[in-house]
Amino acid sequence: MVTTNPITSAGPREPVKRPQAIPRHVKTVIELMVFGRPDDENCKPLDFIEAAKQCGVNPCVMRRWLDRPTVRAYLMAQRRAFRTAVCAGNELALQRVRDKSKNGMVTVAAVRALEGMDAEEQMRRPNQPSPGVTIRIVNVVQQPAQSASTIDVTPQRPGIL
Repeated sequence: MVTTNPITSAGPREPVKRPQAIPRHVKTVIELMVFGRPDDENCKPLDFIEAAKQCGVNPCVMRRWLDRPTVRAYLMAQRRAFRTAVCAGNELALQRVRDKSKNGMVTVAAVRALEGMDAEEQMRRPNQPSPGVTIRIVNVVQQPAQSASTIDVTPQRPGIL
């Protein structure tokens, strides 16, 4: 009797090494590129080279850090947070335009935009499915087709005389 073991992969089931944490100086470079200096009242973001030099990181080393998925995810999260902070004042800016503009078309556009923001918030649901392709597998059981009554065409036996 031959015994065969199940096929297994060569690698471990769970990763042995955890992903390396992002160093503080790399996070600081990313924050300077997105938000700017904390003491700058205009919050002008720094360019890549200037932010790296200010944190004491070689730009070539910083480029290698940006190739890592965890660092890119951190960069995208910081950019998303910045956009949210910037967009927080949109309603106030539209109100200012609506109230102080001498151009009637601009006032009407501001009112429509404000009303549209409210409608968009009502339409968004937290658990709303995202657009995409939905594949539905439906198991349909078909009823057998009703056949007309069958006609027996078998010849009858001749009778015995």
